[in-house]
Amino acid sequence: MSNTNKMDHLYDQVTAFIEQSLGAVLQKSLSATGYADLESAVASSRTLLEKFRDKTNDDIRELRELSEWETFTIAFYGETNAGKSTLIETLRILLGDSEKLATQQQFQALAKELHIDAESIAALEKSVQQLQGQLTESQRNADSLAKQLLNEEIQQHARLTALIATIANKRKNLSIWQKLVYLFKKLDEEKALLAQEQALAQLKESQKAKLESIASEPIQIRTRLDACKSDLAKVESTFEKLIPLQDGCIIGNGRSDFTLQSHAYHFTAGGQKFQLVDVPGIEGDEKQVMSVIDTSVKKAHAVFYVTRNAAPPGSGSDGQEGTIDKIKRQLGKQTEVWAIFNKSATNPQVLQGQTLINSNDSVGLAEMDMSLTASLGAETYKGHLCVSGMPAFLASASCLIPNNPHFRSREKFLSVMGGDEILERSGMNAFLQFLRSDLCQNFQTKIRDANLKKLRSCLQEGIVHLNQARDNFAALLHKSLLSKR
Repeated sequence: MSNTNKMDHLYDQVTAFIEQSLGAVLQKSLSATGYADLESAVASSRTLLEKFRDKTNDDIRELRELSEWETFTIAFYGETNAGKSTLIETLRILLGDSEKLATQQQFQALAKELHIDAESIAALEKSVQQLQGQLTESQRNADSLAKQLLNEEIQQHARLTALIATIANKRKNLSIWQKLVYLFKKLDEEKALLAQEQALAQLKESQKAKLESIASEPIQIRTRLDACKSDLAKVESTFEKLIPLQDGCIIGNGRSDFTLQSHAYHFTAGGQKFQLVDVPGIEGDEKQVMSVIDTSVKKAHAVFYVTRNAAPPGSGSDGQEGTIDKIKRQLGKQTEVWAIFNKSATNPQVLQGQTLINSNDSVGLAEMDMSLTASLGAETYKGHLCVSGMPAFLASASCLIPNNPHFRSREKFLSVMGGDEILERSGMNAFLQFLRSDLCQNFQTKIRDANLKKLRSCLQEGIVHLNQARDNFAALLHKSLLSKR
């Protein structure tokens, strides 16, 4: 008999026990006492117990449907944009998630088929940049030469105009005899004018050739630029086929509602099966994600509370539920909760210190531990782990298109240190070791204990109600006895 079938029997036993126990109480009728307060208390308690019975049966029915008894389930829970999906995506790559491996193989095969590689794309982008620079410079030179030639032509026209004015003035002042002589003879200035006009014509012809030559260069450059842009656009158009196959597609883009549904990723490590569940952020649209979050944590046997802040979770104000209140409400029935401080790192320098966290982080994390211990209890809250998820993802990712921001960030980190060193300094290697050897050890016992605690929690509310009813009856009975004396 499988664990699931055995536990189905347990749920049946608990349900039957509740029905029998409360049924016996509810079936008893109290003889008339003549004491109105006591009879009212009996009626009130009967209504309360009936509600408890119905609610408990509903809770147990839900637990039967949601509880996982075969596979150790770990939920990644926390604030919006805390990096839960980044951590899970990194683990999928490093632990060889079968779904992730299949997607990577599709990416690599399609990239090879489409002849897409980072080097050729980088060469095209570089050519475009160089040609754009050349085009700008060539156009500037052409504009400068055109201006220079225009100035030369203006100066030549000015000299011609001045010479014509000189000739007109000189002929005006000739004597009658000189006018007769110069009917058959040209003035020296007129001879010079002819030479100037010929020079201007030659200048215009020369300038026209120069302008045509200089104007052809930008045209040629633009033609090459357009060809390179066209080649680059063709390559980039094929990216549409690769985009959904990239590493990191499950990573959020900054929207509070990026992850609206939980998703389970299955792994096998050291012969043990376990699954990681990516839970929507608890700071998102509560109406959209609340039921998904509740369902996910009810299935989980261990929970990672992921945060980017080395500080206690925030408290609510003005009637609003704070993060610590949500944690207490949603994780209070868990048997094992760990905090993950996901250190933000957009620059390799963050990883180059002696340790991943600094003294301020240490102080804040100590305060966070105290807050979570107070809210969840020392038996449930186990402590914190430190990791920097984004650098670890960049070091492990291999399927990225060149225009993806992660691609450029990956190059920035890998230009400073190797991938293995990033995984070590980011805390990812230590986290992997913890996941494989510590968290998943004795997983069958952990599965049983986690599910039994959730089942036990369903009964605790009823026990509180029963105790209240008992105390009320005792007080009323005492009051009734006193009144008869």
